[in-house]
Amino acid sequence: WGLGLVAGAALAAGAAGGALAAGRAGGDCNQFWDQVEAASGGMECWSRGVDLFQDPPCDCRVLHLDQTVMGNCSIPEDLDSWLQPLWPRFQSLRVFIMRGTYGSSCTLSAGALERVGDLAELRVVQAAVLPLQSVPSSWARLAQLVELKLFTVRWEYLPADVVESWVRLERFSCEMCFHFTEVPGELLSLPRFTSVRLLGSDICGPAP
Repeated sequence: WGLGLVAGAALAAGAAGGALAAGRAGGDCNQFWDQVEAASGGMECWSRGVDLFQDPPCDCRVLHLDQTVMGNCSIPEDLDSWLQPLWPRFQSLRVFIMRGTYGSSCTLSAGALERVGDLAELRVVQAAVLPLQSVPSSWARLAQLVELKLFTVRWEYLPADVVESWVRLERFSCEMCFHFTEVPGELLSLPRFTSVRLLGSDICGPAP
């Protein structure tokens, strides 16, 4: 009994210490992400978490980037400079939203797009003004992806080998996608897939 009481007390103390640490981290994290938002002008963490491996111990679960209000961002390298120190804090990211307007040069570089494929917990990607002609091969690792929504991208197609890995994908949307030429049959054959929406494409017949 004595050993059980000691073990129980130790567990309780550990839980209380963890709760206090998480509470302190929560306050530190709010300050950290508020400073990122203020400095960048358009990068917001809408859902903030705790990652004790970071200093301060903060991560982000929902990230919102608004290119239209980032006045100090004019080329992809500018956005890279903001993202570079933050990538380790995105390992539990569930939702990535990037707003933008046609012709904007404040966008993800090719290297940053590749790094998005390392965010294995992503469920939702909504992105605008992406520079590549197709989805990066690294996105084949986004096995948890449920929704992919694009706006004003230069993508021409979706590689079948990447699409086949999105076994949880339910929705694909591409608006103002003037270069898009093909909807692969692999997309329509995904087990959970329910809808595809294309606006601006010359595709007028049924997908193969």
